[in-house]
Amino acid sequence: MGDVTKDDVQRAVQDGLRDLKDNLQRIRDNVQKIEQRTNDLDNSQQEIQRIRFDTADMKLRVQNIERGILQITQYLQAKNDVTGDQAGDGGWKS
Repeated sequence: MGDVTKDDVQRAVQDGLRDLKDNLQRIRDNVQKIEQRTNDLDNSQQEIQRIRFDTADMKLRVQNIERGILQITQYLQAKNDVTGDQAGDGGWKS
């Protein structure tokens, strides 16, 4: 092994610092990617919650419509029973 000069030490230190700087930049880039993915995940979860809410709202609306149709059907059936729908026309006169 030869004599180590001051220039050799400075070069080795500079190379080491450059490697550290490169590694630090890669870490920063990876952290930024993770933060972006986390934000994307948060946005996706918010969208899923909104869809769940919208689905629940639509389900309630459909149930209300079904309830209204059932009430109309019951009303028409009761009307047929009262009017004696012998003609099978739902009590409607033409």
